[in-house]
Amino acid sequence: MTSFNSVEDLVLVAGATGGVGQLVVGKLLEKGLKVRVLTRNAAKAEEMFNRRVEIAVGDIRQPATLPAATQNVTHIIN
Repeated sequence: MTSFNSVEDLVLVAGATGGVGQLVVGKLLEKGLKVRVLTRNAAKAEEMFNRRVEIAVGDIRQPATLPAATQNVTHIIN
């Protein structure tokens, strides 16, 4: 099992604006982790997470959108 280090780690959450994804992001933020969300709708994510996360616009079904989203990411939750 991998452990998280709140200082060094950046967690990418795909599906963050869905029901379970919102809960996952909330728990990661509670633990003091840096979070980046992968979303197709930046405005929705900004409103949902009140600018507490980094936002990467992309889609897991479109591989060309993933390199920028995964840059410097240490963990991915999908």
